Amino acid sequence: MSAVLVLAAACACSGGGSGNVVMPPPPDPAYHWMNPVSRGANLTDVWGPSAKRLFATGNGGIVLRSDGTTWRRTQTPTTENLNGIWGTDANHIFAVGQNGVVLFFNGSSWTQQPAPTTHTLYDVWGSSAGDVYAVGAQRSIIHFNGAVWDTVSVALGIENLYSIWGSDPHTIYVTGLGRQLLHYDGVSWQPVDTQASFALTAVWGSGPSDVFAVGGNGAVTHFDGAQWSNIDIGATLFPNTVWGTATNDVYVMGFAAGAASPAYHWDGMTWTPVPMKSYKGVARAFGVDGQVYAVGQAGLIYRMSGFELVAMPGGNTVDLEAVWVSPNGHDAFAVGDYGTIMHYQNGAWAPMSSPTTHNLRGLGGTCGCSALAVGENGTILQYDGSTWSDVSPGVPANLNEVWVDADGTAFTAGDGGTVWRRENGTWSPLSLGSVTSNLLSVWGSSTDNVYMVGTQSAAFKWIGTQFKPVPIFAPNQYTFHGVFGTGPADVFVAAEVVSAPFPAAHAGGKIFHWDGTQWTEVYADPINDVLSIWRANVDEGYATGDSYTLLRHATTDTGWVRVNDLTNLPFYLNSVWGTSMNNLFVVGDDGAIIRYGR
Repeated sequence: MSAVLVLAAACACSGGGSGNVVMPPPPDPAYHWMNPVSRGANLTDVWGPSAKRLFATGNGGIVLRSDGTTWRRTQTPTTENLNGIWGTDANHIFAVGQNGVVLFFNGSSWTQQPAPTTHTLYDVWGSSAGDVYAVGAQRSIIHFNGAVWDTVSVALGIENLYSIWGSDPHTIYVTGLGRQLLHYDGVSWQPVDTQASFALTAVWGSGPSDVFAVGGNGAVTHFDGAQWSNIDIGATLFPNTVWGTATNDVYVMGFAAGAASPAYHWDGMTWTPVPMKSYKGVARAFGVDGQVYAVGQAGLIYRMSGFELVAMPGGNTVDLEAVWVSPNGHDAFAVGDYGTIMHYQNGAWAPMSSPTTHNLRGLGGTCGCSALAVGENGTILQYDGSTWSDVSPGVPANLNEVWVDADGTAFTAGDGGTVWRRENGTWSPLSLGSVTSNLLSVWGSSTDNVYMVGTQSAAFKWIGTQFKPVPIFAPNQYTFHGVFGTGPADVFVAAEVVSAPFPAAHAGGKIFHWDGTQWTEVYADPINDVLSIWRANVDEGYATGDSYTLLRHATTDTGWVRVNDLTNLPFYLNSVWGTSMNNLFVVGDDGAIIRYGR
């Protein structure tokens, strides 16, 4: 799911005693990011003198540092977006970014250096610590001589210069002039016609007679010392970066469209897609000590492992669809796309080995030693405290949610009215007759009081022997995304309004409550959908939705309160679960894991 940059404000609507939305209190530090380590900020570049001394720049002035295993945030003197980083060693590192900001790292701290431009700078490169160039907007090129930065004289233009690379002080290339490159020969800067098939965005080489430049629609052009030749990838990749070790070992990465991969490798003869369990865009690639790294959208950090790019701890940005917390709070699990499974234990999240690559959508369990995960193509996985196993019953319908009773009985909700029940370790289907609605959520107070909700206003209750329809607030048409409660007379449903009585000005989201006698609308938002709901007790709980929506309903609140204590949240927050109002997790797109803990 893609993110947008505009935060839609929640709007109040009446309908019940807790239906008024009020302004939240000041930011609560108990809300904090746990994944990714960039806290949702895009990463723009990566560089390091060794695999145990890596640095990555990003939006909001962030610089991450890694010892080869763990990434952590460092302090910088700016909040401007940083776009490029380069250095000569661990004590001489430059970072450049928005509004002409230039930072320098001396091995212990970052300081800001005076720069002769306010134009945004996109990349930085040098032949030594006393010969450094940065390029940017409006054909800006500035040069550092070891003491001060100064402007470089080039022909005037309005183009943005995006990438710079050189083999020595007298052979430097810059992208940004469409299909041409800007070339410095030690005397002057001149355009070079490459005959590339598309505008060029990034450049790299292993030497003056081995230069690669890449651009839109998979365009690649190569200079062999005598002429430029096109060696296009042949896929709908929009590259942001090119890096390699030799003319027969080159990586190109960026944003992929359609069935294209975000990363490709050149062996001197052909381009081969690099497996990568992510469709997020790669901003920059870099390698050192035989390792290749990629950083990008929403805090993505990947590293080559064999011939596959895999997420590093703190850099997994795969969309997460569900979270579940064990009753004692010691364990939590999160699942998402590409069969991703994350495990929380002893204060930290770590990836788990998964027996599937199908997207996982739902979670449930009885303890940290026994859990179920469900997903696309009828996938059901079972965790026994050490290993996840595939126990799928062999029906290809997508499964969206699972609920597990304390005795181990489980119910799944799936597309096309698919329902499966596990009793005494055996899975068997339950019939909803002619119902074809996609069932998106399931919850029960007991095995004979189980709610199923989904598209086309579908809402049913299993009463032990059969399903009974549950009418909720006609005449509107709803997609019911979530159901949760604390007992048979305390059930909440999270909804998206897909149609309304004429005239309909908005759609939006709602929350409905069953008190054992009737359904009541307790929250309404004319813009934003409500996607999941969880209750800590009869008086308190949380809900999530699109447009960065995180809602709290506590005894200290007057109604449902929109939580605005965090920045860089993904557009979709997909699931919330906890053990109490002081211990809960929220997951969403872009690998987002948020914790509230006191």
